[in-house]
Amino acid sequence: MVIQTNPLQENTVYTMKYYGFIKTSKDRYEAQLELVEAVLTHGIKPTAKLYGTTKKTVRK
Repeated sequence: MVIQTNPLQENTVYTMKYYGFIKTSKDRYEAQLELVEAVLTHGIKPTAKLYGTTKKTVRK
């Protein structure tokens, strides 16, 4: 998994698409919690871009 610096903040972001991010994660709850925290910090559209997924998937 490749990690890059988040352009919105100085956090790390996974360049793997959301599906792969969830599938390869050992703890899916933690992975989804990380996504929710990103939504609360940045919003739906920027989070969808960062995780390479759609806004609809982020809203789920």
